[in-house]
Amino acid sequence: MTRKICVFTGTRADYGHLYWIIKHINDDPDLALQLLVSGSHLETEFGETWTSIVEDGFIIDEKVKIIQSGDNAHSVANSMGVGINKITEALGRLNPQVIIILGDRYEALAAALGATLLNIPIAHIHGGELTDGAMDNAFRHAITKLAHIHFAATEQYRQRIIQMGEQSNLVFDVGAPGLDHLNTLESIDRNTFESKINFKLAKSNFLVTFHPVTLGKKSDNIKSLSNLMKALDRFPEANILITKSNVDSEGRKINSTLESYAKSQPNRVSIHASLGQRLFYAALNIMDVIIGNSSSGIIEAPVVGIPTVNIGTRQLSRMQAPSIINCDDSVEEITNAIQQSLSTEFKMITNLRKSPYGVGNASKKIVETLKSISIEGLLLKKFNDYETI
Repeated sequence: MTRKICVFTGTRADYGHLYWIIKHINDDPDLALQLLVSGSHLETEFGETWTSIVEDGFIIDEKVKIIQSGDNAHSVANSMGVGINKITEALGRLNPQVIIILGDRYEALAAALGATLLNIPIAHIHGGELTDGAMDNAFRHAITKLAHIHFAATEQYRQRIIQMGEQSNLVFDVGAPGLDHLNTLESIDRNTFESKINFKLAKSNFLVTFHPVTLGKKSDNIKSLSNLMKALDRFPEANILITKSNVDSEGRKINSTLESYAKSQPNRVSIHASLGQRLFYAALNIMDVIIGNSSSGIIEAPVVGIPTVNIGTRQLSRMQAPSIINCDDSVEEITNAIQQSLSTEFKMITNLRKSPYGVGNASKKIVETLKSISIEGLLLKKFNDYETI
């Protein structure tokens, strides 16, 4: 019997990680793909990235609009509440046998809660990780405890999920599915890339992606961003490509500040709501360094061979490759980190392309497991006491 598998995606970022999982399910005659699309995908100001999903040849079964106006914790809470309600309704119509949820965002938690209420088994990807500087850390662990099948990106993360009481035979170390693009996407040369983004690159080029830190004082986000922009201006010879922030508290304020920065230097700075997966991976191959606090600088960049300047606490405690330079959010620290990343000595480290997150074959492992695993009895979760591991 064909197994119905629903994939939930709420942002451009998680869709990039989910693409090959979605494709493998879609291409398998023994599986029926259902796509539930929500969050920033459906918002004009964040690029309406649902169109990229359609352009990739996939059919969207349910579009669930949940983002509420505002740029603070209350608006995020309202979005999450609407999400629980509307996503539950959509899942009731789809009635999948399993739902795939990736990551740690509030949209993902809303989907997990909806699935739980409807007794739909959850397969969770990227659990067991730590990002101490963001409330996503708590969301991720909450989804782990709601989920029934777990796909971890490293063995250390697998062990942490088991430590949280999950059954070891349902926790799999598969690597990071976002790396699957590295073995499959066609390369884009520099001239084509410049034409696609309508921007001329320089001899030295920086990719900047900066998101709010959701734990701590909100005013610190704009202060950190201001310091980042001051540090960037210490490299006037470099052109800068910016991808906008996601839908978090303070996200719109950060995007407004970034837009003003880009407008002040139109020949040097180009800003985009979303590059899409092909152009983003092309940027990783073409640019000299990725700067900010995105997980893409932790997971994908090291395997591509581009150095990462990771600012502040947002990715704190995540496993890291040697090509990542951590710094605080002061102008001097950011400046020094960028200088180090561009040095000949550091490029030797970057060229090793070492990463703890696998080599880019996770998606097929995930789909094969979901195709063969028995889902009978999954809802009756047992707690695996630490002493019995």
